[in-house]
Amino acid sequence: MLFNGEYKLVTKDGNGPWVNKRDTVTINLNKHSEVNLEVVPYFTISNKQLTVSGSTMVASFTINQIVETASISRVMLLLSKTQFADDVNNIFRQDITENLSAGTVSFNADISGNADVPKAKALYARVGVLANGANQAIYSSVIRIK
Repeated sequence: MLFNGEYKLVTKDGNGPWVNKRDTVTINLNKHSEVNLEVVPYFTISNKQLTVSGSTMVASFTINQIVETASISRVMLLLSKTQFADDVNNIFRQDITENLSAGTVSFNADISGNADVPKAKALYARVGVLANGANQAIYSSVIRIK
């Protein structure tokens, strides 16, 4: 079934890791349409290096501040058995909430008490940064570490 015609795409208030901008975009569908909805993230993540060595997860990365007035609520270190790794889907999560600022950061997490990590056939890692006032974090890409 093809959906040809004019449609309205309405963004939701306060949804996402970017500056809130309620908007309505009109799209004309004719077999194939591509819609780009521009957003301004509070932060981005680059230069990530994530490893597990023994009973320690080591994360170093750069938090790039895009919105000058934004502040960081928390940083999340995440491990998962699948490529679906976020604040809900994980086998290990450590939240860091103190002394957070943009720039190059490094964190170590003790994973020795987590029985799921050594048993995992595959292990994926990523980090997330949640801005104050946002309802979702911005995440690094997922990397396979085992």
